[in-house]
Amino acid sequence: MTCSAQQAYWDFAKLSSEEGLSLYATRWLTEGAVLHSGRTAPPFPALTTWPGINGLKDAVRRLVGATSTQDVLFASRTAALARFAILQLVRSCERPLTVDLLWPGFRRLLVQACRRQSRTLTTVPLRQAILFQQASAVGIVGRILSTYQRFGCDGLFLPAVSHDGIQLPVAEIVRPLGNFRAPKFVAVDGAQAIGHLSCGNIMQVVDFYLASTHKWLGSGLPLGIAVCGTRLSRQKSARIPDPLFSLTQQMTGAWACGFGETVNAVPLVTGFAAIQEHLNDKDVRLNHQQQNRTMLTEVARTAGWSVIEPDSEFRTGIVLIHAPVETLCQESEAKLTERFQQLGIAVTCYAGGFVRLSAPISKIAMTDLTYLHEALRSIANGRSLPAQSNLSSSWPDVVA
Repeated sequence: MTCSAQQAYWDFAKLSSEEGLSLYATRWLTEGAVLHSGRTAPPFPALTTWPGINGLKDAVRRLVGATSTQDVLFASRTAALARFAILQLVRSCERPLTVDLLWPGFRRLLVQACRRQSRTLTTVPLRQAILFQQASAVGIVGRILSTYQRFGCDGLFLPAVSHDGIQLPVAEIVRPLGNFRAPKFVAVDGAQAIGHLSCGNIMQVVDFYLASTHKWLGSGLPLGIAVCGTRLSRQKSARIPDPLFSLTQQMTGAWACGFGETVNAVPLVTGFAAIQEHLNDKDVRLNHQQQNRTMLTEVARTAGWSVIEPDSEFRTGIVLIHAPVETLCQESEAKLTERFQQLGIAVTCYAGGFVRLSAPISKIAMTDLTYLHEALRSIANGRSLPAQSNLSSSWPDVVA
């Protein structure tokens, strides 16, 4: 959770406890105007920049490079937005296409929706070729285009970045499709991309870009966001069964009907704070992240772990490493994760001995890199770090 998001969270709690929110909360959340009427507000510095719902939408547009005509939606959970995107995809397209890099949870939703609507889903296998066969971006784009054409596909659901760190050149995939059959609907999962990599010109070619603020942006509290392409923005008919979506739609006038459910609106405030912090310091953060990725890669290699390096065009701030001994490869994901947790290191483990390290956006201290190196060696060798080791981390929890 970034410092800005933390401060916004604390000030919101202070405002709620000291002043109460019932009288002016809706006006403040909607317009970002005043906290109360008729007297000077107490100091809540982290809330003074809150711009209202439409101002938050503008911040998201700047973040992803969208135009002012493209609508932005919010929800309590990204899954609600994913279900909406999938519903639009299967209603619009008879033969949607996806890849084996899509988040498994979203893929299950897509498979189920295609079965219900009697749609034919085509899945292009890419992971093996990218991670282990050094496939090029040109080759991968060609493989997707040829499959799309051969099977008569008419829509896509792609990840901008997979959960194990593979970046797809979405714009380069979608643009050429118009030469023979333009897709009727294009959905992109940007949950692992937003706040992590530059979005480039992706919003020019997609109909629905979904993401969240609590991953790489560091808002702490989950906030699902979606940016609609021009075609979908013109419809203005989105109906998503999510309380935060309903509340924000009512506040911005998109819905005329009243809404009476109690909703946790704090993620809107912490989400804006995290987005603003990223926009104000984006170049420095991304530069630190790239340097950290290089150092994590070197630390893992010198500790005896294999680094799974795809072609440079696919690389991200995620480093995928593989255990050097067969016993670790045979362990469950939970057991391998526990080994790292016992040493105070938070990682994501996958079946077969694969471990994901995510490069932070601030510089990693050399003491932490040394600690991570010794931890990786000790896990590979099946031993514990010395109880009185002088390699203890400078952080309470080393987040890699």
